[in-house]
Amino acid sequence: MSKVITGRMTHRHEGELVVFHIGMQINRWWRPDLWMPAFFAMPGMLRELSTDPDSGMLGYHLLFGSGGPYVVQYWSSVDKLYAYASSPNQEH
Repeated sequence: MSKVITGRMTHRHEGELVVFHIGMQINRWWRPDLWMPAFFAMPGMLRELSTDPDSGMLGYHLLFGSGGPYVVQYWSSVDKLYAYASSPNQEH
């Protein structure tokens, strides 16, 4: 079992660090045809980014809120995040 660390924490990071939140709000749970495509697209995108060290994504945390899932992503620069988001070669 993981040990709980109490108290305040901080992180030292040199250079740029971008924290990007992305998620979805599921308003109609009974209509999976509306939200399932987006729900199942996220793991593929995270797998793609995790296997490419040049993508700029440093890591991520998958979380589940009351309205649905969301991801906190850590990127090395805004430029790399924008480059991935606007790239026509990716399947995102």
